[in-house]
Amino acid sequence: MFASSIKKFQEGLRQKKFSVTEALLYYTKKIKEENSNLNAYLEIFDDAEKEAKVLDGRLAQGEVPGPLF
Repeated sequence: MFASSIKKFQEGLRQKKFSVTEALLYYTKKIKEENSNLNAYLEIFDDAEKEAKVLDGRLAQGEVPGPLF
């Protein structure tokens, strides 16, 4: 797991322990594995990975793209 809280997730991103894309792929995989039991997610957007890569690029340039970061 990437983080046990939003604060730890933010720290992990800032410290480059993982990328937005890596986190997205990890959690997307977990959703696909577990959602049949939980029925908690209705949709995973097709462009999510593309958007994650854009955010990774912005972070690499030193930009803070939003409050989560």
